[in-house]
Amino acid sequence: MSYFILDECDQILGSDMRKDLRNMCLKMTHSKQMLMFSATMPQNLLNYAKEFMNNEVYISVDSGKLILDGLSQFNVYLK
Repeated sequence: MSYFILDECDQILGSDMRKDLRNMCLKMTHSKQMLMFSATMPQNLLNYAKEFMNNEVYISVDSGKLILDGLSQFNVYLK
């Protein structure tokens, strides 16, 4: 395995699945590239996420600078 991609990692790191993630990482090769994505990442979980990575790169977009031209958002309620 070359890549391990984890979306919504804040939900995984902040739950009981954290132990499962640790066990999986221990079984993976050290040369794999891990990518973690989250729209929200509290500092305590960010620190924990760094334990799984080597030479990590953190990319953050300030929500005040996020420009969403042409994007319409709406809710659809289902029964």
